[in-house]
Formats: sequence, structure tokens, C-alpha cells
Amino acid sequence: MKRQVSFINAIIAIIIMALAFLGLIYSYPFGNFYLLIGGVLSLYILGYDLKSLIRPLKKKDVFLIIKAILLSIGLSLIMLLIGNLLDQPSAANPITEGLNWTILLYTIPALFGEELLVIVMLVILEKILPKTRNGIITASIISAFIFGACHLSTYDWNLWQSIVVIGFTRLPFTYAWYKSDKNLLVNGLSHYLYDNLLFLITVLA
Repeated sequence: MKRQVSFINAIIAIIIMALAFLGLIYSYPFGNFYLLIGGVLSLYILGYDLKSLIRPLKKKDVFLIIKAILLSIGLSLIMLLIGNLLDQPSAANPITEGLNWTILLYTIPALFGEELLVIVMLVILEKILPKTRNGIITASIISAFIFGACHLSTYDWNLWQSIVVIGFTRLPFTYAWYKSDKNLLVNGLSHYLYDNLLFLITVLA
């Protein structure tokens, strides 16, 4: 970090990410790039060292990506199973209705932008919460549920699908972020490969 996160800078960063998110969900031109751009700008305002954001992958990072994907799949299945037991309805992502191979390119900026959205939240929460293991866990859970809530409009305002299923499913990506010493390439690729694996299965089906 270049400097301490100030209250004003945190508010500005939140406003920027909120506007970027609105640009994404309302599909303004090049909407899938807004979170990516907003995330970089917000981190700069928060004083984050952008040069350290993306670093070359190491061998252990590759295994970490695989681990995060498998954990996300497992958590997703568990949450969906619990949802079925609790008679919680599930909702499909509308993007699956018109899937084609271009989705592999289209989702790159959007999914990395989503990771930046969470990272911005983590940077701010780390300033507020105790700088301990419990503080990091709390920040991870809070940011995961906020991340899930951001998907409400996508999943027809289904609370269980958005906040619980998607919220818990993204926790391994946050784990990968911290475990890789905060390398966006690790959690970003984990998220990208996980989502597109699901899309690929849908296309083949």
C-alpha cells in the first residue's frame, strides 16, 4: 500500500464501483469492461500498489487455481443440495440461454472485474476490521455475501441462489487471493475457469 485508506477515499471508491456495477447490469456499451476499469481506478484511489496486482504464475499457483475451482464446485453442490432440502427454488443465469463459444472471450473482463470488486471491498474492510486471521475471515465472508447480493437482479431476485449459493461459492476465490499473496491472476483465473467450465458443460449439454 502507498498510503493509508482514508474514509473519503473509501467512499469515492465505493461510488466508482457502484457506478461501474450499474453500467454492467444495464448493459451500457462495453458494459463488461466497467468493473475492470472501475476496480483499477478504485484501487489506485485507495493507494493500492497496482504493480503488485498481477504477477507471473508459479507452480504452486497452478495447483492453487485447481484447488479453488474444485472447492467452488463442491461448495456450489452442497449449497444447492441444502437448498433442495429446504425447498429453496433455484434460478438459472440468463446468459446460458444464448451461449456460444464467444462467451470464453466476452467473460474475461467481466469476471476479472468481479474479482476487483471483491478486492476493493476487502481493502476497505481490512482497514475497518482487526488485522488478524479472524478479521480476514470476517472480511472474506462479508465481501462474499455482498458479492452474492450483487447477483440478485441476474438471478431474478432469488435470495438463496444469489447470496447463499454464489456467496459461498466465491469464498475459494478469495482464499486463492490471500494464499497467492494477493495475485489477481490466481483468483481471477480461478473464477474465470470455474464459470466457463459451467458454461461449457451447458453448451455441450
